[in-house]
Amino acid sequence: MKESNGLTIRSFLLGLIIISFVNIWIAYSEYIVHASRMNLSHFPLALFVIFLVTVVPVNFALKLFGRQHALSPSELMVIVAMGLVGAAVPASGLTGFFLGVIAAPFYFASPENKWGEHLHPYISNWIAPRDDAGALRWFFEGLPPGEIIPWGAWLIPLFWWLLFIAAVVFLSACIAVILRKQWAENERLTYPLIAVTQEIVAHSDEPGLLPAFMRGRLFWYGFLLSFGIIGWNVLSYFNFGVPGIPVGGRWFRFGRDFPTVHTRLNFFTIGFAYFANPDVLFSIWVFFLLFVVQAGVFNRIGFNIGRIEDQWSNYDAANSWQNFGAFFLFVLAGLWAARKHIGDVARKALDSRYDVDDSREMLSYRTAFFGLILSIVFILCWLRAGGMQLKLGIMFLLATIVIFIGVARIVAESGLLYVRGPLSAQSFGCYILGSGALAPSSLTMLAFTYTLIANGRALFMTGITHSVRFGDLIRGSKKRLLAAVLLGLFVGTIVSIWITLYLGYQQGAYNFQDVPFSSLTQSIFNDTVRKMSSPFSTSWPRLLFFGIGLAGMAVLLFLRYAFPWWPLHPVGFAISCTYLVRRSVMSIFIAWCCKTAVLKVGGVNAYRNSKPFFLGLLTGYAFGVALSYVVDSIWFPGAGHMIHSW
Repeated sequence: MKESNGLTIRSFLLGLIIISFVNIWIAYSEYIVHASRMNLSHFPLALFVIFLVTVVPVNFALKLFGRQHALSPSELMVIVAMGLVGAAVPASGLTGFFLGVIAAPFYFASPENKWGEHLHPYISNWIAPRDDAGALRWFFEGLPPGEIIPWGAWLIPLFWWLLFIAAVVFLSACIAVILRKQWAENERLTYPLIAVTQEIVAHSDEPGLLPAFMRGRLFWYGFLLSFGIIGWNVLSYFNFGVPGIPVGGRWFRFGRDFPTVHTRLNFFTIGFAYFANPDVLFSIWVFFLLFVVQAGVFNRIGFNIGRIEDQWSNYDAANSWQNFGAFFLFVLAGLWAARKHIGDVARKALDSRYDVDDSREMLSYRTAFFGLILSIVFILCWLRAGGMQLKLGIMFLLATIVIFIGVARIVAESGLLYVRGPLSAQSFGCYILGSGALAPSSLTMLAFTYTLIANGRALFMTGITHSVRFGDLIRGSKKRLLAAVLLGLFVGTIVSIWITLYLGYQQGAYNFQDVPFSSLTQSIFNDTVRKMSSPFSTSWPRLLFFGIGLAGMAVLLFLRYAFPWWPLHPVGFAISCTYLVRRSVMSIFIAWCCKTAVLKVGGVNAYRNSKPFFLGLLTGYAFGVALSYVVDSIWFPGAGHMIHSW
């Protein structure tokens, strides 16, 4: 699907408008209406809804002026390429944790938590705003009548943090460019998120009200199933006598002492997962069951290696570190398999005459190679200036890069919408070195790095990786496409920061009922104080389970490559104990059952013919959630219904 005129002025401007709207919509939905959380997945639901609106009614309106005025498939893909990155900003993507973390240490400080004694001496003025003249108190509690928003209190911290975030973004872009050829051409990863987008935009500029993917009966069967269920449940908002259809599920326990699994039926997860490799889906639910057995046995015999590290580690310390060992080797093995290509990139960067063509890349290999190095140096220097010791900065950044690459690859290979690393980079660095070997300033600065946690889902990396892949499908200057993507991210970040601060001063950020502005940020700094007051050395039990994960992944990789018939994909072991798998494994199992049955009965042709049903499932679900939001905004403002979450 290659065609000219992908990055046009109107596709670029429309991309910026959509990014701005999505950032405002998500913030208003979560903070004010308290409806669905539409920015938790790697393809944000709010973006998906606006994308569908653009493909159908907007494009039809343009066709009324002549078919030549319709948005082409390439233009629509440009919008998605920009949106996947720019829409990763609001709420729990970046802004919530970013503003919540830097605002918390001075507002929530009290004699009881001893933050003033343990943390405040090590917080530079450019790291976090002070509560001068009530700037932070008004942000969390609301602006008094007659007062104006104290924007000046935020300017210096925002400036320095935005420089840091820009370095992280550029690091992500450099890695994505370096790995594009290996993943897209050498290994031929499927990129299900892009596959769904291609199905939706195919022939979108042809005459007619409906695009091609909506013209069959199968599509409407899928649409009516998901939209009908949500629409029926919306009726129950008004009449308690109307019994809702229980697709939201509940936590289910296999037995006493065993981990719980959520029975939620998430059509969004099912729709995208149907486009993934069935081996990946199979391995995820099989390894999840193995995790349940292991964790249950550990609980029964009372085996425990210590408390869970933070909110973004997983079920327990043993399984978190074991999974992270598997995750770590999964990433390193992928880089090892790409060693020839990475070597070519390095040689091309050092010698422009080296016979490797990088004209198809969004950045030249020289720019990507040296840009990666400079980004790493800048990030380490920035952290060091904030008080972090170099050894901790290196460990933290190493783990962060591993999580970024691993999550991006898993999404590109599996199509899972909800993926995060099994352990936070902060916990990895702290327990490898031991808090007793770290200065208080290091631990304090480490707490501030949770500004980038994004619920452990690798922040911008997944979106940028997919945007780089979109560049292969759109003719025109790839460098300009990357510039458009990054500019869209900048606009989205500014809009999101502005709307969050504005709503905070108008409504009181504590009233957002969003954990980055309440419990989670407090837990971050409370845990930091605990590590200072009760120092510990390197955690060898955790390192043992990390090694067990490494060994297990090594065996899986060997079996996978030595025996083509081996059914278990390594991805399953890398993320089996994560909270997001526990939330979505039921939907993953259903998607696997559907795809396996279709392939067994009718083969590849039956699979191709079945795609419209699952596109209808996705479309109906997206419009159903949008309908629920509209109803909540009008009739239930502040007491909305969270029908879409993890």
